[in-house]
Amino acid sequence: MSRANQLLQLFFGLLATFALIACGGGGGNDVPVPQKIPTLLVNAGQNISAEEGEIVELNGSASGGEGEISFAWSSADNIDIEQLQNTAAAASLTAPLSIQDMQYELVLTATDARGVSSSDAITLAVTAKNSLPVADIQVTQAQGYAENTFPILSEITLSGSASTDSDPLDSEQPSLTYQWQQVSGESVLNDVDTSSETLVFSVGVTQFDYSVVLELIVTDQDGATDTTEVSLTMLQESKSIPLVSMGPNLAVLSGEKINLAAFAQSIAPSASPFSFQWADDFTSDIDYQDATSARTFAVAPDVDVATEVIFTVDAQDQFGNVATNNISMTVLPFTFETINDTGVTLDGSGNRNTEAYQAEYPGQDGHRGKDTVAKYGVLRKAGTGANGFDFTRLDVNGAELNDDTEPWNCVRDNITGLVWQIKSEGSEESLHSAEQQFTWFSDNDNGGFEGVVNPSSDSCNLASGNCNTQAYIQAVNEQGLCSFFDWRVPSPDELMSLLHFGKTSAPLIDTDFFLNLETSDSSPMWFWTNQPNADGVTDSGAQSVWAIDFASGLDGFLNKGQTHRLMLVRAGRAVE
Repeated sequence: MSRANQLLQLFFGLLATFALIACGGGGGNDVPVPQKIPTLLVNAGQNISAEEGEIVELNGSASGGEGEISFAWSSADNIDIEQLQNTAAAASLTAPLSIQDMQYELVLTATDARGVSSSDAITLAVTAKNSLPVADIQVTQAQGYAENTFPILSEITLSGSASTDSDPLDSEQPSLTYQWQQVSGESVLNDVDTSSETLVFSVGVTQFDYSVVLELIVTDQDGATDTTEVSLTMLQESKSIPLVSMGPNLAVLSGEKINLAAFAQSIAPSASPFSFQWADDFTSDIDYQDATSARTFAVAPDVDVATEVIFTVDAQDQFGNVATNNISMTVLPFTFETINDTGVTLDGSGNRNTEAYQAEYPGQDGHRGKDTVAKYGVLRKAGTGANGFDFTRLDVNGAELNDDTEPWNCVRDNITGLVWQIKSEGSEESLHSAEQQFTWFSDNDNGGFEGVVNPSSDSCNLASGNCNTQAYIQAVNEQGLCSFFDWRVPSPDELMSLLHFGKTSAPLIDTDFFLNLETSDSSPMWFWTNQPNADGVTDSGAQSVWAIDFASGLDGFLNKGQTHRLMLVRAGRAVE
């Protein structure tokens, strides 16, 4: 109880005694005196000492007054006091956080049934305490290098985000401030922000190794600090590790060329030129065109089952640093069935084609061959295709596609091994537009007459303006369609192998694979072959070339000076 309340209680007690004495004696004519209500007195208890964050229990009492008494604790400093019920003086609070020792006044107010109130106060003395922050540096590492080691021209990032403060004063505000500084080594922090959580700086080209030591100082809201440091090593130019990337994964048939491409680079200005060395994990020797060239080819080995071959390339820079990478290629068995079936599955009667089996006409096309086997689900295919045809879509890199919703640029015939160009829509921009037409021209195997150059023509979109077969082959090979560079004009038999005689409307080809060949009328769709025609020979050589009409399935010979369509092919075996 406070000293003032004790004196006040003594005063009222003496006053009551004097009143009783004054009213004593006087005989039998006494007048009744109304009973005096005891004065309401409050005791808030003893002053309290606690550490910041500590739970403090409060309890007080009251005497006098009339009727039931209610209690309420309060603080002018807006301390959150938890009081479960107002009929008792028990309460609790958490000592406020502070950066220095503080004193707070806590007031207990009691109110009786008449609404008369009385108060008493105690002092809460809070001792400030602070857990020190912990500084921590996280380093973003350079891939391929030792920990905390960096090549030339690196942008280096250090972060203090893992630093901690276990007891921030205000959780709504940043609990820490940061200060970076360099302790030793070549200066790297010129014109760099050193007061943020993250430190970012760059280094240049150097011809010697050196180390730097950087320090991080973190300060919490109480002003307490912690310090940590990290040592970083900067490497000279000659220790920059090169990188080597590879071309696409491919699936090829035994005996085909496997396109191999490596691309080396280095941040070191003096690292070029690079030297290369190819190797593989196949059980026997594989023939390379040049195993020391960045871009070369290997001949796919002969296999009996689909076989994965891992090709590895080492790229060495001028400092002797070596980068290694590898790529997986799938080699498929050589296809010995080198000719497609016709696509016909119907039976022929005396006057019509029918789905019904015609026993009286045995041995016809619809009774034999891969088309029939495929019709009854027995034919095993490497890919898919109508009837006995077996095709696989290839993307722009020559890789197999299993999803027909993805764009494809080439189609591999899994029976003949031939890879075919796919035509695109439009006539003005694409090198592979289906609408382009060319004259026939070739420096070689031309029957004694090269053909017609067809200069300044608008029948194609070649940059040279020479809309002829040889110029088109050169353009497609320079582009490297599907990562292949050996495209050519097909032979008559190769082109004929695509004809699907089971179709009843043009074009007679599997249009699920060979796109943009549709025609809106019955006009012929002539495609050039590579074979000059002997019937058209004059003193100046063969004037015509065999062509295939995909609208009718017929072949014919056309003058080399006419313009017609051209579908290029590569690889494969001779169609017999």
